Amino acid sequence: MTRETAPPVYRREVRWSCLLVLALSGCAFELTTAQPDDAVVVDDADGDTVPDAVDNCPQLANLDQRNHDGDLKGDACDGCPHLTSSTDPDIDGDGVGDACDPNASSPTELRFGWTGFDDPMLPNGWVADSATWSIAGGKLRLDATGRIVTVGPAAATVATLVASGSQVVMLGAPFDNAGNTVYPTLGTATGYVLGTQEYACFTFKDSTNHLAATAYFSGSNRQSNVTWLGDFSVGAMFEVVQKIVGNNRCEILRVAPASVTATDNEQIGPSATGRAVAFAAASIVEVDYVFIVAAR
Repeated sequence: MTRETAPPVYRREVRWSCLLVLALSGCAFELTTAQPDDAVVVDDADGDTVPDAVDNCPQLANLDQRNHDGDLKGDACDGCPHLTSSTDPDIDGDGVGDACDPNASSPTELRFGWTGFDDPMLPNGWVADSATWSIAGGKLRLDATGRIVTVGPAAATVATLVASGSQVVMLGAPFDNAGNTVYPTLGTATGYVLGTQEYACFTFKDSTNHLAATAYFSGSNRQSNVTWLGDFSVGAMFEVVQKIVGNNRCEILRVAPASVTATDNEQIGPSATGRAVAFAAASIVEVDYVFIVAAR
């Protein structure tokens, strides 16, 4: 016969004590809290109903237990939720892991935005500047054929890093935008104020393939292009990392079909206040994640 284990609950018992001296003179009782002999005591420091023993963020409530990079820490408490790490060191203790901290030795940053697109809607406070998007299977699909589509928090900040992972689904035709030809593109931008300023990091397909770091201020554009072997083609997967630490450093890794990395720098000074976004143009891409670090 199988003995069932009692659920982790408490019950209350009434204990009677009687004193019989020659005759029954009285009876008293007390109400006490007792725990069944086989009750299970569950430690749950953050109160999210997930036992500490299996909680991937035992000090921070995260009932969903989401863990985008599949390491030991859940997204809610992972200093670099897009980078797999068994230790996830954070030397300066600012909550941003060393591997994704633009100033790893100085506590000058904070996690400003993160999403792995696990929900069917954009995170609270995030916006896309076109209705041509959808979320399914943990991917944000941006239909940027004939247009440029940006997505990110609506709130402005001084971003110091924006990282995103994307896959090309379809290449569209180049189009004209205020006298400039826009080619199939994906990338990120910080300090983004429409028509006024932006610091961008992107890869695009023109007659060859280019990676670019660019700065735009009130009609004045500075951009350097680097030709590379990371073909912007259907099925290609890219990781874009834009760092603003005295200049705009653009790092792009083509993860598949073969690993190819390229970097570029544009000396533009520290980031200005504006939106931090991921974007696509003249193409359809699926975005896997967006991670934003900002100055405190």
